[in-house]
Amino acid sequence: MDIKFYNKDDQIKQLIRVDILIAQAKQLKIEKLRQLETLLMTKKLLIQQNGALTTSLKQFKLSVNQIPEFTFGTSSAKGRRPTNEDTHLVCESPFFAAIFDGHGGAEIAELAENALHDYLQEDNSIPGLHGIQLKLLQFDQLLINICPESGATMGFTCFLGKNLVIGNIGDVRVLTDFNDTTDHKPDSERDRLANYSSLVIRKRVNGVLATSRSLGDRAMKTQGIIGLADVQIVRDFKFVFIGCDGVFDVLTNEQIRSIVKMEKDSTDRVVKAAICFAECLIEDGDSIVEEIRGVQQYEIDEEYCEKILKEDQLETRLCKAIIRIAFRMGSQDNISCMLLIMQKHE
Repeated sequence: MDIKFYNKDDQIKQLIRVDILIAQAKQLKIEKLRQLETLLMTKKLLIQQNGALTTSLKQFKLSVNQIPEFTFGTSSAKGRRPTNEDTHLVCESPFFAAIFDGHGGAEIAELAENALHDYLQEDNSIPGLHGIQLKLLQFDQLLINICPESGATMGFTCFLGKNLVIGNIGDVRVLTDFNDTTDHKPDSERDRLANYSSLVIRKRVNGVLATSRSLGDRAMKTQGIIGLADVQIVRDFKFVFIGCDGVFDVLTNEQIRSIVKMEKDSTDRVVKAAICFAECLIEDGDSIVEEIRGVQQYEIDEEYCEKILKEDQLETRLCKAIIRIAFRMGSQDNISCMLLIMQKHE
């Protein structure tokens, strides 16, 4: 049956749309081939070095053995949003901690919270950082088949042998004393997105999604949204902090580090206010925020931010303080964070 067009402009538009769809399909195929190539290269490396790696492979598997002990705290708030779509995960054996920042609903974030840890343990045949990346890519494929509507970004940390790994997909950020992840934003991946004929409009992929990588988001996969994590090994650390963009929209990496370290001599008033909150000096902290913003601070209902209690352990109070200062400084998103502090042994 012939396709009829009302005018020549409609015909041209349709032809352009077909060309775009073909280009997107080709690019998706290229991405899948690249992922397969990574898998094959990793397997080839294993075969080539099998003799040398036979005894040391255990060091690359996700494991809780011989890792430093952490104390940790978490806090999450819906903030100025109607609902909270963030979730978090902390598992000891094997160690894995993550925050998932959901969008378009909480389904993907909730699935990741409940299923990712078990999935990561199913097959550790691919060692090292490539293994983590590939497992997350495979998990992403499962998610889009199960729940095509929503999506989630994530930041995480785990151990490969004795080595701490931090990584992210999207704009959940992970910090240690001296290292941090880089957010996956449309502006920073404009060239890659262009391969899918996608545009960055108002800092969003085709005007829709404010991140260029995520779990889920099935409808956006042909537009360049991928579930590929960036991962790195961290050699020297005393703490790990994971925070969603609701934190980092209003706070800098250095402010977070200063708050975590309780730097009371800091000249940064935001840091001073947060430390007051962590010490349960709420009125003092609010007074500092009033000076910064020039706006009288009203009492925050627990529906929007968790109450900071003296009986909370330090890590929890610091997380709640960071949530509170982010809210006070005007964050418009859900606000979630996690802090893990390595314990000293005498």
